Parts: sequence; C-alpha cells; structure tokens
Amino acid sequence: MKNMKPLLLILSLAIGCDLLAQGVEFQNINATNTERLDFSPMPFGNGLIYTSSKTNRFLKCPSDNPGDYTDVYYVEKKADGTFGERESLNGGVNGKYNDGNATFNPTGDLMLFTRNNLSGKNAMDVIDLKIYSSKKEDGTTKWSEAEPLPFNSDDWSTCHPALTKDGTMLIFASNRPG
Repeated sequence: MKNMKPLLLILSLAIGCDLLAQGVEFQNINATNTERLDFSPMPFGNGLIYTSSKTNRFLKCPSDNPGDYTDVYYVEKKADGTFGERESLNGGVNGKYNDGNATFNPTGDLMLFTRNNLSGKNAMDVIDLKIYSSKKEDGTTKWSEAEPLPFNSDDWSTCHPALTKDGTMLIFASNRPG
C-alpha cells in the first residue's frame, strides 16, 4: 500500500481542485470533529456518515501501527445548517477493530465498507482489509450483521469501496497481484 500514497495524494488534490472550481465551499464541522482522525465523509439521509477514531476503547492498535481503531458514525445536519452530535451506527457495522470508508447503493439501504480481515493474517503475518456489506433494516436506523463480499481474500487487502451514483460499478483499492 506504500506505493499508493502518492497516487492517493494526487487524486485527492485533483478532486479538491475540481470541487473548488465548481464553487464548492469547504468548512470545518467543529461540533463533529474530534482531536482524533475524522475522515471519509459520505452524504447520507439528512446528514453525513463518516469514519472516526474511537475514543472509549481499551483496545489499542499494535505498536507498529499506532493509533486507535476506527468506527463508522452518523451526524445529522440541522435545519440551521449546523450539525448535531455524532452517533455510532446501530447494528452489525462497527466491530472490534477498524471499520470505515462507507459507500451506499442509490436507495441507501445497502452499505459497503472496509473492515479488518477477521479471519486472521496473510502469509506475511499482516492483517489485511476486506470489503463488507450491511443492509439497513426497514423503517429503522439499524444495520444488519456485516457480510464479507465474495471476492475478498485472506492473502491481500480489498478496501475503500466507492459505488457509482447509479450503483452499477464498484471501485476499490487492493494490493492484489496485477
């Protein structure tokens, strides 16, 4: 994944410059942001779903990857344009380790997101990432237990999903061969 950092930086800058050229205004959502990592916002319902470091955990990441594990949160946008308090998603989305970088189908009832591989480590003794899916239960804010997508592997990472607006194409990052 180290080789992807320059590419991701260039891609982020290109997207940011394009949005600025379209007159998009960026602003810090002070009420929602924490002193930890808050990233990958995605419009959802009347607010945003985003990834953030956990603050009340007794588990810590290994010393070779310091920091806190991440979860997926929702924050509602109020009528006056401000945002309320963040809420951890209900149901089977947030697990014991890292969860994040969510994307949704056009109807908003299917979420794809990145999670640590819970099956173990690869041949190089590394816990890779997988893409999981969860369905929103009808008429609730609860999400079903997460299920790994069938093309995941224990041998490489498959992560950071993005669905096209019409939901017909999934784009993701991976360190798989080729």
